[in-house]
Amino acid sequence: MAGTGVWDDEYDVVVAGSGAGAMTGALIAASHGLRTVVLEKTSLLGGTSAYAGAAVWLPGTRVQERAGIGDSTESARAYLRALLGEDAHGRQEAFLATAPEVAEFLERDPAIEFEWRPFPDYYAVPGRMDAGRSFVPLDLPAERLGGLASLVRPPVDRDRTGRGHAGAALAQGRALIGRLLLALTNTGNATVRTGVRLRRLVVEDGRVTGVEVDTADGPARIRAARGVLLAAGGFEGNGAMRAEHGVPGAAEWSMAPAGANTGDPIVAAVAAGAATELMDQAWWCPGVADENGRGCFTLGFRGGLVVDSAGRRFANESLPYDRMGREMAAAPERVPAYLVFDSRHADALPAISIPSLPRSAWVEAGSLDELAEKLGLPAAALAATVERFNGFARDGVDADFHRGEDPYDLFFAGRSEGAGPNPCLVPVDRPPYYAARLVLSDLGTKGGLRTDTEGRVLDGAGRPIAGLYAAGNTSASFSGRVYPGPGVPIGSAMVFAYRAARDMAENMAGNTAGDVTGDMAGSTAGNTAGDLAGGMRPSAPPEPSGDVPEAARRVITVDPTDLDAVRAALAGWLAERLGADGPVRLSGLTRPAHSGMSSVSVLFDAEWTVAGEERRTSLVARLAPRPSTFPVFPGYDIRRQFEVMRTVARHTEVPVPEVHWLEESGDVLGVPFLVMSRADGRVPVDNPPYVFDGWLRDATAQERREVQDSGVAVLAGVHGLAGAAGLLPDLAAEAGEDALRGHVERERAYYEWTRRDDGVRIPVIEDAFAWLEENWPADPGPPVLLWGDARVGNIVYGGTRPVAVLDWEMAALGPRETDLGWFVFLHRFFQDIAEVLEAPGLPGFCRRSDVVEEYERRTGHRVRDLDFYLTYAALRHAIVMSQIRRRAIRFGEETVPPTPDEYVMHHAALRDLVAGTYAWE
Repeated sequence: MAGTGVWDDEYDVVVAGSGAGAMTGALIAASHGLRTVVLEKTSLLGGTSAYAGAAVWLPGTRVQERAGIGDSTESARAYLRALLGEDAHGRQEAFLATAPEVAEFLERDPAIEFEWRPFPDYYAVPGRMDAGRSFVPLDLPAERLGGLASLVRPPVDRDRTGRGHAGAALAQGRALIGRLLLALTNTGNATVRTGVRLRRLVVEDGRVTGVEVDTADGPARIRAARGVLLAAGGFEGNGAMRAEHGVPGAAEWSMAPAGANTGDPIVAAVAAGAATELMDQAWWCPGVADENGRGCFTLGFRGGLVVDSAGRRFANESLPYDRMGREMAAAPERVPAYLVFDSRHADALPAISIPSLPRSAWVEAGSLDELAEKLGLPAAALAATVERFNGFARDGVDADFHRGEDPYDLFFAGRSEGAGPNPCLVPVDRPPYYAARLVLSDLGTKGGLRTDTEGRVLDGAGRPIAGLYAAGNTSASFSGRVYPGPGVPIGSAMVFAYRAARDMAENMAGNTAGDVTGDMAGSTAGNTAGDLAGGMRPSAPPEPSGDVPEAARRVITVDPTDLDAVRAALAGWLAERLGADGPVRLSGLTRPAHSGMSSVSVLFDAEWTVAGEERRTSLVARLAPRPSTFPVFPGYDIRRQFEVMRTVARHTEVPVPEVHWLEESGDVLGVPFLVMSRADGRVPVDNPPYVFDGWLRDATAQERREVQDSGVAVLAGVHGLAGAAGLLPDLAAEAGEDALRGHVERERAYYEWTRRDDGVRIPVIEDAFAWLEENWPADPGPPVLLWGDARVGNIVYGGTRPVAVLDWEMAALGPRETDLGWFVFLHRFFQDIAEVLEAPGLPGFCRRSDVVEEYERRTGHRVRDLDFYLTYAALRHAIVMSQIRRRAIRFGEETVPPTPDEYVMHHAALRDLVAGTYAWE
C-alpha cells in the first residue's frame, strides 16, 4: 500500500518471523550496527524451527572440517548439480559460497556452538555424503538464557498440550533458537516483539519502507529504513490458501505451530507486486495421526510395512521422509496409509514419531483379518502383502522396493528379534497385530516469493522490489521440488537471510543521497594518534575503575572545534545534499574523547523533511586537523581516505562505514571533511589502555579470542581485495616499483618532518632504520592493500564481532606482514606498559604465534620475515610517539625529556628488538 501517515516506530531493519532464518538475519543486521526489530505473530519464538531436530545443511564449513569427515564445497556442488540441474539463477552457487561464511560468522559468537552428527544425505548421486554433512547446535543450558528461555517455543509435544520447557537445557531446535536469541540480545541493537501480526507492506515511490501490523494495543506502522526481511514461514497452516494452490495434505496434518504460518507475509508481498513460484510444493513427510487427527512427523521406520487403502505396499518405507511423503501424495488411495507391525514392537512404534504417538492411538487386532476389518482394508490383499513382505524379510532382499539397500535405510535400522539378513526387513508374523494411521504431513510449504541471490524479492518482470527481502519458507526454495538432505530448509533459510541482511548493511538498498537513513559506521571513544573515524551513540563513556594506575592515563589537548559553529555550517551544507525542504536540524553533537590529534570526529543526529515526510539518521563528520593544533602527521589526505573506504566497502566483506559525501574545500568548516554513517558498538580504548580496564579486560578468555580472531579476519579481508592497484591508482603510484622500499622511505621522511623545528635526532629511531637496511627481506612478496593503523582499537565490535573498521588514513600498498607486525606490536606496546606498572594486563591476547596461526589458516599465506616487520612497526610507532611527546611539550602537558631516546615511550623495547633480545612469549 502507499505510504500515508506517521510512523509509530522506526528501525533500520524489520524482520517478520522468528525461526532460524529470521533470527539469523536479525543477528547479522544487528551485528552490523543496524537497529533491528523481530516481529513474531505468536506469543513464542522459533516457529517450526523450534520443533525441529535442528540439522543444518551447510556444506564445506569449519564444523565438518573439525569432524574430519571429508566434506567440501566441491562435493556439495556436484551433489546439488546432480539433483537440481544447472544453476540458472545463481542461487545454488550463492548458497554454496556463503554456507562456510555463515557457519564461521555464527561460531565466532560465544553464544553459538555446533557439532557434526551423522545423518545421511537423501539421494544416491555423485557428491553424496553417506554419513551426512549436516550439523546441529549443542544443547543450551537454560540458565544462560535466563528469563529469555520462556520466550522460546517448547518441544511440539509440550507445546501442543500447553506446557513449557522441561529439564535444565534446551535441545535441538530450541537450542538453535535460544542460541541465536542470546547472540542477538548481546548485540544491544535488537528488539524482539511477540504477538505482532504483519498486515501490509508500506510502499513509497516503488520502495518498501515499512510494515503495517496488528498488535495487542491496536494497529501500528513500523518504518524500516534499510529494508524488510520476510522470514515468517510458509502457508501450511492456511487451509484455504493450500486449496487455492493445490498443496497436497491438510493444515491440521502440518507440523506448523497453532496459529502460525498462515501466509500473511506472502499475501502482503504479492499485494506489493511480488512474484511467487513453487506454490504447490511442501517439505512433505508421513505423519502418524494422533487421537485428535493431527499429524505427528514420522521418520526412521525400523520395522513394519506401510500399505494403502487397497492393502498394498507402494514404496520403500525407509525412504527419506520427503521422498516417502511424495510417494504418498502421488495417489489418493495412499492417504491415509497404514503402518502395520506386530508384537515385536508392542512397547513402542517402530519409527520415530514427533511427538510420540500413545498406544491408545494404535489399532490392535488378534489376526490380520481382524486388523483389516478394523481398518476397512481388503483382508485378502493385506494378508497377501504381508506374506510377500515376510518372504523378503527371510531372504533379505526387497524385490519390490529395495528397502535396506541404501545407507539412509540402514541408518535407522535396528536389530529386531527375528530379523533376517536385512535389518530393514523385519517380519510381521507375531500376533497381536497393530496399525497406526498415516496421513500426509509436512514441515512447511516450500513455495513462496521469488527471490534472487541476495534474498531480494522479485516482481513479475524479475526486477528486485527495493527494500523487500525474503528467506526460508516465505520464499520459494532454491532446491525446487527436491529435498537434498537433512537440514536444507534451515540451512538455506539461514544462508539467504544472512545474504539479505548483509545486503541491507552494505547498501542503502537503492536510496539516493537524499534518502540516507540508518546508522552503520565507525565509533570509538578514547583513542589517540588519529584513530577516530566515527562514534558511538551519545552516551557517557564508562569511568575507568580505580584499579587503573594513574600513569596509564594521559591528558591530551585536542582541536578545540566549536560545535555550535559546526552545527550551523553543516545544517545548510547537508540540506543541499539531502534534498531537504528546509534547514536540516542537527542535534546531539558530540566529540569522542581525545579526538583531534590527527583528525576531528563530530557525531550528530540529523532530522529533515523531503516532500513533507520526516526523515532522520545518525552521522559522523570527520574533519582534517587544523595546522594550529600541532597535528601528529604532516598531511591529511581526506579524499584518499574517502576513496579507500568506499573501495573496501564495495569490493570486500570488511564492514567499513559507509561514506556518503566528501567536501574537499575549507569553505564550509574551515578544513576538508567527509560524512559517514554511524554505528553502535564498543571499542577497546586507548586511554586508559584496554589492558587495564573495560569490557575487553572483563571478557572471558574465549570472548577475547573471538575478538582477536575476528580482528585477524579483518586483516585477511583487507589484504584479499583483488586488483587493489587498479582500484586505487593513487596508492599504486605512491608504492612505485618497490612497495616496501617506498613505504620505509616515507617513514624516513616523516621522521625528518617531526624534527623540523627542534632538530633533535633520536638515536634509537635512527639505529632502527639502520637495522632495517641490514635485515631487509629477500622477497617481500607482492603488495596488497594495507589497512595501515591495523589494530583492535580501530574496530567497533558488536559483541565479539566487528561491525565497523575505522581509521584508513595510513592505508597504503605493501607487504601484508606490514599490517600483521603493526597488529601484534600495538597490543604488545600496551601490554608492556601494564607490566612496567605491575598490572597483569592481557598477556594471552594477540600473541604473535596465535595471530600468525589464525592469519595463515584464513589466507593460506605463509607469514615470513615477521621479525623485520615487528621491528618496523615498533620503529613507526616510535616516530608517532616522538611527535605526540613534542605535541604534549607544546601544550605544556610534558617537559623536554632528559635524553632524546626518551621522546619514545617504548625506547627500551625498540632497543631490545634491534638487539634481538625482546621476549615475545
